[in-house]
Amino acid sequence: MILLRIFLLWSTVIMTGAAASAGEIIIKGTYLGKNLFVRNPFSTQNTSFCITDIYLNNARLPNLPRSSAIQIDLSEFALYADIEIRILHNDDCLPIIINPEAIQQMKEFGFLFLQIDDNSINWITAGEMPQGMFLIEKMKLEGWEMEDSVKGKGEMDNNQYSVEVRHYSGDNLFRLIYIDVNGRETLSEEMNFYSLLPPISIDPGEKVDNWISLSRETDYQIFNEEDELIMKGFGDEINVSSLPYGNFEIIIENEPFGFYRLKPEPIPRIRRKKNKEEK
Repeated sequence: MILLRIFLLWSTVIMTGAAASAGEIIIKGTYLGKNLFVRNPFSTQNTSFCITDIYLNNARLPNLPRSSAIQIDLSEFALYADIEIRILHNDDCLPIIINPEAIQQMKEFGFLFLQIDDNSINWITAGEMPQGMFLIEKMKLEGWEMEDSVKGKGEMDNNQYSVEVRHYSGDNLFRLIYIDVNGRETLSEEMNFYSLLPPISIDPGEKVDNWISLSRETDYQIFNEEDELIMKGFGDEINVSSLPYGNFEIIIENEPFGFYRLKPEPIPRIRRKKNKEEK
């Protein structure tokens, strides 16, 4: 539904000892890439056209055409810029906006519904702008991290979404961020889900050779002794053969585990015994 607020404001204009009534139409909306067209009827009282002046964002339009149809050029504005048009007219006639949808009044964006279950996050919105984007973030030890992104549907009325997510064992905290075409961000409420998945087990324990095995697939991060992130990924088999020997920490589902990559013991050289003929 097009939301367009049109206010009819009637005022009195004092003119050199005589009084005359005049009307004003105010149209507020958002520039959507189209010009606005206005039908300009004839004023029988003043034997002229109805519209006397047009103001575009408080700037008076020069050289107002005296014709039955007027095109208001909006091409100087950026897409989705705020627009206010004031049309002043004689009191015995009323201009007609031919295509009010050209500056459709935008609803304020909002999250109407949020739900999280075993497999997905579901949400409903209203007031989206075209070319918007949703970010799905999850709370981890290092703070909020983006898990996924979804292109917005961009409809003013309700839009419904469902996106698969992966849970850790225990508590999981998610949130959504909506970013509109102008870069404005809107945060959703935080959503918590408690998963009954069993905790992940790690094999081997603290002493590791070339591989770390997990009891199920998940994401992981590995840090060195200087707390520098040196490896990350997703899976249940982690090849650490490229790491130097020493101490490390691996983060599995927000739980830190320390491990030591063993330096192989040198294989002793076996000296070949000489036989009697070689003596």
